[in-house]
Amino acid sequence: MWLVATAPALSPSDLQGTLEAHITEVVGRYRGRLLSWDVVNEPLRQEAPECADEDWECGLLGLMHWSGAQPVDWTRVEGKLGRGAYIDTALRAARAADPGALLLLNEFDVHGGNSKTERFLLLCRALLAAGAPLGGVGIQMHLSNAHSAYNATAFAGVLERFAELGLAVHVTELDILPDCAQKCYGNATSPEDKLRVQADVDSSVLRECLRATACEALVFWNPVDSHTDQGNLTAPGMALLDNEYRPKPAFWALAAELEQLEGGREARGMAKEGY
Repeated sequence: MWLVATAPALSPSDLQGTLEAHITEVVGRYRGRLLSWDVVNEPLRQEAPECADEDWECGLLGLMHWSGAQPVDWTRVEGKLGRGAYIDTALRAARAADPGALLLLNEFDVHGGNSKTERFLLLCRALLAAGAPLGGVGIQMHLSNAHSAYNATAFAGVLERFAELGLAVHVTELDILPDCAQKCYGNATSPEDKLRVQADVDSSVLRECLRATACEALVFWNPVDSHTDQGNLTAPGMALLDNEYRPKPAFWALAAELEQLEGGREARGMAKEGY
């Protein structure tokens, strides 16, 4: 909160120094102990219809919001990437503080190959061209009314496009709302059908992730229904375990996918050994 109060009075150079000092302190504290860092979270505006196709800088958000406070505008940080200079600065500071960690940008609603996906890809290309130490992207997947519906083919295509950039992909916030009024994932009406659709989509996301060379991690937003956010982008019913911590059909569908993968590995191993 101290930064929110003081940021408007800071010069661009002072704001950059504050950003670098904060990252150096936090990342350096855990140097060598973490696999990856979400260095910049949700840098893009959801909609940017006024932006030209190749103008990734136009759609940058660059704000840190606090309830009831003036947002901090990080795009005032100066550098050769213009409004994206703060992202370049943050990545370089994180790399200096922890040379071995995977550095990610994390964004939502980029799993389906929409206009926001294109802007995210352009941002990543610009950062890589500038020599920023970007190692991968986090693809949030809160599959609810607020986001694009899931399509396995489109998701696989997105994974492939990030792989072409040489970036790792982490699915970072997967959960699926089985009871929705629009952008649903099937024609489910009964409670049983809704749970079946949830299981089908969860297992499909895992399946495509396992098939993709770039996809290195899949993380669920919350494992238990009763712990999911109410009134936000997620709602009760989106997790793998019910309120009593009992596995739902989605849990067993994921287990089946992993068992099938392990069985395939064993079969390939036996064939290699001549059995």
